[in-house]
Amino acid sequence: MAVSGAWLLLQAGIVNGLLVSTSWPLVVALGMGATVSGIAYQRPNLRWKWSVVIIGLPLAYTFLANIGIVVIVAEITILLILAYHIFPDKNETLNPDKSNKDIADKLKNCC
Repeated sequence: MAVSGAWLLLQAGIVNGLLVSTSWPLVVALGMGATVSGIAYQRPNLRWKWSVVIIGLPLAYTFLANIGIVVIVAEITILLILAYHIFPDKNETLNPDKSNKDIADKLKNCC
């Protein structure tokens, strides 16, 4: 999320005229590519990885080519939706009783 936040702030600086629009888009593009790559590797499924890369990189290019306030709001919305669906609920993953029981069951059934 730090990389996404960095390139979103850079885009906001470009839109507001605080940053020179000829020198910063390359940095924004590198950050967007890193974000797409990071999202792709959040799941081990190969179909997920290919889908994210095939959809994400052209979408990132389109957003970069049309930098504006509407695009920034759309990017934030998409990133929030993805974060909600990708990252697990902390209450579920941090429940030690359930995870220990699951591990014990897997060990009993493994051999």
